[in-house]
Amino acid sequence: MARQKDSLLWKLLDASPKEWGWFFGGLVGLTVVLWAFSKFISWMRDDEDATATEQLMLTEIGDLHRGGDLTEEEYRSIKGRLLERLDSSNDFPKAGGSEDDSESDEDKPNEDNPE
Repeated sequence: MARQKDSLLWKLLDASPKEWGWFFGGLVGLTVVLWAFSKFISWMRDDEDATATEQLMLTEIGDLHRGGDLTEEEYRSIKGRLLERLDSSNDFPKAGGSEDDSESDEDKPNEDNPE
């Protein structure tokens, strides 16, 4: 029975209230540090440039369209939604645009006279 009282569990159970206070204080402190670290990581991820991500998506859908993986209708629909999000962020210059916007009027189908 003497061996059982030497175990870590018995030592913890026999600890004084002051030792228990230090234990719980350390536990709370560790929890606060982990919470603060997770908030910092979350804050750093939110700081990423959403405009750059959407411009990259525009380039990728342009590549899919040129490769024949997207129909003209799908391409225009996705591109329109992305451009709306970019315009609403006010970070995207309206005069500029991606290389996908550089289609000439000859390349665009005429809605009044479809080919």
